[in-house]
Amino acid sequence: MRLSFFALIAVLICPLAGASPTGSAGHNPGLQLYHEAVRHFQEGDHAQAFEDYEESAHWGNKLSQFNLGTMYYNGTHVSRDPARAWAWIKLAAERGYEQLVDMEQAIWEELDAGEQARAQRILDRELLPDYGDASALPRMERFVNRRYRAATGSRLGGVAGSNPVWVQPRDQVQSTGDVYYGEENWRVDRWLEQEAAWFDSMMEAGEPVTRFEDQ
Repeated sequence: MRLSFFALIAVLICPLAGASPTGSAGHNPGLQLYHEAVRHFQEGDHAQAFEDYEESAHWGNKLSQFNLGTMYYNGTHVSRDPARAWAWIKLAAERGYEQLVDMEQAIWEELDAGEQARAQRILDRELLPDYGDASALPRMERFVNRRYRAATGSRLGGVAGSNPVWVQPRDQVQSTGDVYYGEENWRVDRWLEQEAAWFDSMMEAGEPVTRFEDQ
């Protein structure tokens, strides 16, 4: 019996088409890259999807980290490597979301002792130092603060109020300047609160998060 993640990938991707769990992609570089990765994955360009997921993961995007794990687990674009899959999904679960915790635990139980040791080394030595929240969230804070100051420092008077600002032209979503440039919409801690609420709502809705299949 082997885990199949295809259904779970769909669960974590599809709801985001209408609403994002972590703020506007126009503000959040990790989320912007995540959306690009999803688009490339759905178009069958798995190489570009992998590259975008990896860059998004650098900004602490947990869905990208999770999907990197699923690609390693399924052998999509990369050689199948359940130990490395576990390391990515364990990293994705570091904020304690039940769905992701369940998945990393299920993979861990598949690994023998040697593979468990290798998986832990990958997590500790390769992933946590660069992709873990201790590094990624301060990096995000610095980036977003610089971007916000640059966006509002000399232009706020020209964009505040009722002037329209295109937030995500690809999706034809627009917002007024006072909303788009509102400071609360550029706060990483607020994005994390939205993300947690999104995962909670998915659980309350009874969305399937695991599926086991005989292979």
